[in-house]
Amino acid sequence: MDGQIRQAVTRRDQRNRLRLFHRIRLLLAIAVPGWCLATIILPRGLRDGMNASMGPGADTTAFTSLCLLVVAVGLLSVTLRRPLGNLWFGVAVALTVCLSESLLIFGTPDYLPVIANHINDMVARLTGVSTQGRMGADTGVVLMALLLSAFLYRVEKRWSFLAALVANVILSNSFIGMAIGAVTYGGHMALTTVLALAPLAVLSLLNHLEISWMRSLLRNSRASTMAWLGIVLGWVVPWMAALTVVLWPTDRPFSSTLDALIISILSWSMVLAFVRGALKSDQAERALQREILVMSRKMATDNLTGLLNRHGMVEQLNERFAAFRRRGRNCMVVLMDLDRFKALNDTFGHDAGDCVLEGVGHMLKESLRLGDKAGRWGGEEFMVLCEFDAPTELDQAADRLRAAVAQVPPPVSVKTGALSPPVTASCGFSVFLAEDESWLAAINRADAALGRAKGAGRNCAAKGLEVVHLIQNAA
Repeated sequence: MDGQIRQAVTRRDQRNRLRLFHRIRLLLAIAVPGWCLATIILPRGLRDGMNASMGPGADTTAFTSLCLLVVAVGLLSVTLRRPLGNLWFGVAVALTVCLSESLLIFGTPDYLPVIANHINDMVARLTGVSTQGRMGADTGVVLMALLLSAFLYRVEKRWSFLAALVANVILSNSFIGMAIGAVTYGGHMALTTVLALAPLAVLSLLNHLEISWMRSLLRNSRASTMAWLGIVLGWVVPWMAALTVVLWPTDRPFSSTLDALIISILSWSMVLAFVRGALKSDQAERALQREILVMSRKMATDNLTGLLNRHGMVEQLNERFAAFRRRGRNCMVVLMDLDRFKALNDTFGHDAGDCVLEGVGHMLKESLRLGDKAGRWGGEEFMVLCEFDAPTELDQAADRLRAAVAQVPPPVSVKTGALSPPVTASCGFSVFLAEDESWLAAINRADAALGRAKGAGRNCAAKGLEVVHLIQNAA
């Protein structure tokens, strides 16, 4: 039972983490389109001040801002589970063609496609804000990957996730270059572009939270902790190695695109290797937990009746009594004994007796309310635990259980063909009291009440004296 409680707490923690990530995703999806639009209309002075640290001429062109805005709208639609319209698809295809053109000759300084130049001129006329600079290959690849991620999400989530991963890999190249002062792709991204691309790249990954291994990262488990540790190490180690290369005296400066690609591929390879190993361990751990849970259920289940056995009922009694002591949750304990069951076994055989026990188990399960538990306490004796709000419910619950047992069809003798007497049961019930030191006290009172029911002629229910006082006080 303690294991089941721990699993319930773990599932609740995982649900809370998922809710947190979903809220972050929704916040990003709503905020990022506004920022992408702002990159078009920011005043020149503010724009130059933000991008000054990235080198002379660094700027977010109007064409780049338009691409960012289209990507943001696409990812917002994915986040809100809204279909992407035909207009979005048309614009996305046109922008992808322009991006492909720019990537073919990205090495040419200050190069932008013809359409992109027209867009820049049009924005300058409409807003009075002119933009300068060029689109680097890293910016173009990231934008194309994010467009593909939004487009493929409805078609094939695995390819959509791969496109999002590519966007994050290429973007990490630029971050590495900025962090260690290496000049790759002919220059650094503009800060305004970085501030828009980074949340878009994160949002593209968060849109795939339904993937099983991403959910595994959010579990409160040792494997999940190791996976996050691997992610941190995968990022830190290559970065520190690259910084060492820059600071170490060498004949060749660290300034090529190939250097950044090697570091980024190494970084992401380490991250994926750690995550893959941790998730395999997580899968093995979860499989072991499922086997343990199945075995524990088998150990707590009576094979003949399908109800809980004595071991399972003891666990339920411990749990219910603890809930009664902590939160005051009232619980009724019912002991039921089948009338004249020994005579039935002797007359009609043990097979007939087993058939009756199986039928009683089935009918009791059918009559239980949500939260009630029933089990075979021993031999032909059964126990039912029922929560209640008012003492007047107790007699009704006992009568309902006896009526369920009475619906069990009587067995027929194999030898003589004679029909056995109707199946009936005597009941004794009690409740947990504040002065009880354990649930054994309620069991003893219910057993004494069961003895009174047997003495009163069987096929009836008797209540403990404390139940009589409860009903009188309630009246």
